[in-house]
Amino acid sequence: MVSKKDSNKARLQRHKRVRAKINGTADRPRLDVFRSAKNIYAQVIDDVAGVTLVSASTAEKDFTEYGGNKEAAKEGGKAAVEAAKAAGWTDIKCIEIAGVQGDATNTARMEGYREGVNEAGGEFLDAETQYANATADLAVTAMEGIMSKYPDGVAIICSNNDDMALAAARTAKSNPNYAKTIFLGFDGQKSACEAVAAGELTMTAAQNNFDIGYKAVETMVKILNGEQYDKVVDTGTEIITKDTADARLAKFDEWMK
Repeated sequence: MVSKKDSNKARLQRHKRVRAKINGTADRPRLDVFRSAKNIYAQVIDDVAGVTLVSASTAEKDFTEYGGNKEAAKEGGKAAVEAAKAAGWTDIKCIEIAGVQGDATNTARMEGYREGVNEAGGEFLDAETQYANATADLAVTAMEGIMSKYPDGVAIICSNNDDMALAAARTAKSNPNYAKTIFLGFDGQKSACEAVAAGELTMTAAQNNFDIGYKAVETMVKILNGEQYDKVVDTGTEIITKDTADARLAKFDEWMK
């Protein structure tokens, strides 16, 4: 069984620490940003009056821009193909353990993986995509099925998120035919970076979490002040490998101060 940290409990603890120090007013409201597995939500709050002044989220029906997910996954797919070549693979096929079928974020990441892998000279096997509802437990089942169907190994296993990628990598750990398989995650979570540093996970496509928050706040302030703002803000992508994992972990320590 793959153990999983209670990320919601940790989030609530961080929330409690911050709220003990910060209260919004009408003149200087508080911005609350929450990122779920599927969407980002932002609220500008006047705590004195107990009201939300303005709110926005990627869950709104008129929101259609998921470019960051696609581009980050595309860069990850390209990097995975190069890593597979370096590992000695000549038949570079990629199977994705995907999230929720039809979900916009899942679709964007899948499209990115497909484009990145194919453009770099690999082959993304659409027909072999394993939907695992973005959960580690189902990713284990999906990986077992892949190993059964492809006993000689697969060059690349990419996943919709880091938890699924790590679950898949751990499931295949004892299979020698998957010893050189490239396991690619998405998000760049601290636990994933630790796994990359330890050699449990090959790589993860990471968006810059600090800049996502910073740019979100900056853009919200511009909107409130009636200033011009970019409709789409790209905070860039970083592919975390064993060579860069420690530097990424150092950033986490800096962000959490």
